[in-house]
Amino acid sequence: MSTRDLRRFRRLHPGGVLSRACYDSRISVTELLRSAAEALAGVDLLVVFGLAARGTDRPRSDVDVGVRLRDDSPAARRAVELALGRSVHREVDVVYLDEPRRSCDSRSRAMAC
Repeated sequence: MSTRDLRRFRRLHPGGVLSRACYDSRISVTELLRSAAEALAGVDLLVVFGLAARGTDRPRSDVDVGVRLRDDSPAARRAVELALGRSVHREVDVVYLDEPRRSCDSRSRAMAC
């Protein structure tokens, strides 16, 4: 199934579930997220990282995503989280890229800062 076919399926069957065989063999998590982000008007930037970005994720792995929104309201955030989760049929951990960075202590400086 191409990305174009996926968009058509989503438009004709909102909330529809793709079969597992179709999902696993033809469409990557990144493609599903890209399609979902394109359908959302408020997403300026979407970055996939972690296991899904490396292609080493498993069917039950969560998906780590960085998102920058035009409208940073709680309602917009919730809509993005729901849409991305529905698109991949998995838990999606969203990091908002416009949030100020937390200060790091000496123990985490080498790893996270």
